[in-house]
Amino acid sequence: MRRVLPLHALFSLSLIGEVQVPEGYPNRSDAVIYVEKASLPPPKAMTAVIGQKDMTFAPHVTVVTRSSTLRFDNFDPSIHGIKSSDGPLKKLHYVMTPKQKRKFFKVTETGVSEILCDMHVQMNAFVLVVDNPYFAISDSSGKFSIKKLPEPPFTIKAWHPVLPLQSFKIENAEDLKGLSKIVFKAWSN
Repeated sequence: MRRVLPLHALFSLSLIGEVQVPEGYPNRSDAVIYVEKASLPPPKAMTAVIGQKDMTFAPHVTVVTRSSTLRFDNFDPSIHGIKSSDGPLKKLHYVMTPKQKRKFFKVTETGVSEILCDMHVQMNAFVLVVDNPYFAISDSSGKFSIKKLPEPPFTIKAWHPVLPLQSFKIENAEDLKGLSKIVFKAWSN
């Protein structure tokens, strides 16, 4: 028996593009492009690893879906005080000694949190918690790709660690064509 695929399975939507930042701002990597849509099924939980090595968090930006787990790995020979006082990780506060190589944190809310270290002021990272699997983090050249997008309408959000959030309403597939370049604007006074 021959199986007939629905039309949306044959022609799935994708968003492939590049981010640009104003001159004088940090690089184009670590921008997060994600879909915001109210009527999607609950996301699958995932586990993301944030390492502590050479007194830095790596990666600098992590994206997970709600109900996921963050795993913190300590590769340094020193104590770290991992904390966040905002967003979905506001209850995060772990002290990790060199003998404590791993800690876990379950994420239950969406939003953005900055992670800091009590012991080393130069250490910071960001975690974005989203409601669906439609997201991408830009690479060092600013390129990103999100495949198999849901059917419009939805909103594309573009977040950057130091620049204002961008938001784009997508009513139909044609609207996606205008997002091959996402230009972040500088903060205005």
